Amino acid sequence: MIKPKLIILLLFVSLLQPAIAQSSRHFQFITNEVPALAEEVLFIMELNLPLYIDFLYPATPPNVMLNLSLFANNNRFNEALRPQGFIGVRHDFIYLDFNNPERNVLFLYPLTVNDNRNMPSELLSRITIAQRLSRHGFLQYSLTAMPKLPAWLREGAALLFEGTSHRTGEAVLEYRRTDFLATLQQIHAENPLSLNQLLALTDGMNGSFVADMERNLAYSWGFVHYLMVSGQQQILRQVTAAIDDALTYEQNRANVAALITAHNLEAGFFNYITGTPDFTSLMAAGQQAHNEGNFTLAQSLFTQASVARSDLFSPFYYLGLVAYEQNNFELAESYYQEALERGAPEALITFSRALIAFKEGRYPDSAFLLEETRRLDAITFASRVDNILRLIPHVEQLQIN
Repeated sequence: MIKPKLIILLLFVSLLQPAIAQSSRHFQFITNEVPALAEEVLFIMELNLPLYIDFLYPATPPNVMLNLSLFANNNRFNEALRPQGFIGVRHDFIYLDFNNPERNVLFLYPLTVNDNRNMPSELLSRITIAQRLSRHGFLQYSLTAMPKLPAWLREGAALLFEGTSHRTGEAVLEYRRTDFLATLQQIHAENPLSLNQLLALTDGMNGSFVADMERNLAYSWGFVHYLMVSGQQQILRQVTAAIDDALTYEQNRANVAALITAHNLEAGFFNYITGTPDFTSLMAAGQQAHNEGNFTLAQSLFTQASVARSDLFSPFYYLGLVAYEQNNFELAESYYQEALERGAPEALITFSRALIAFKEGRYPDSAFLLEETRRLDAITFASRVDNILRLIPHVEQLQIN
């Protein structure tokens, strides 16, 4: 499932605007009920902005501050929206578009596990605030800098930007990630959409794009992703260069559709949908190859999986296992650290490091790490820890003899 975006066009409703709580060079809080997140939110938005500017070149960046309203929770979020006529909004964000960049504002609140209970589990259970800001920030920027961008490109690119990484202290668009490929493949098999139909989708609350939001979002992401990974980014450049503010949205949409159609892309796009292995398939094949001792193939498959879903720890953990089996302990340690940084259970990584120490003959280190594993998760690892600890004195004695 892909969560739909909600953009509300408000023409005559006024929005209360208290004093600016905090701001950065290009963004400012109209409301901020979570001061502890302010610095992180502004930092991420500023990091992402050059990516947005580059993607929508040659659009001129707006010369106004981009407004944010951050609320403490869903109740406070809905209380702020109620005077505007919205009741019981389940989305965690709304972009209020007044047709005035100085007044437009992105409303959002931090999701919690409880907030996620009624949301599609495939995506929203793992979405971090950085991922959400990266997606919604692009929507905010594109609607400000290039409001007549076709819906499929705006929405598809926004989902692509959800794959932005900030692990290195800079924003990197990991556009090869295939987060939504499995969803797209299922929809394509059951309810296919032609490329011409995708290009013909109209925007707005009454437009055809919202009529089947999940399918249209999946194909929008897929087409943008296809152009990026197949080395045809220049076509996206041609599209953004073709947008003319003097024309209506519909005129721009028709011009872009003609431009795309001239490249005869549908066959390649559909081959990409049906022929690209998804993350789950790569992991399953990699695990089978690992179990069969085919470590070269396993490494190749897990490496592909780590590109497809660079936000998940499992492919990096399995790459560590493969390196361990090949006695490349330094590389295994590196992969285990990558897995830990992506949310792998600390006990699992500590146990894996204990095995490395044991295999290298660093028995005191191994014993320490094994006891630490027991402390972190005795239920899962106690028996395995005990088995290895019983072996250590015997192995040490054999080395002495």
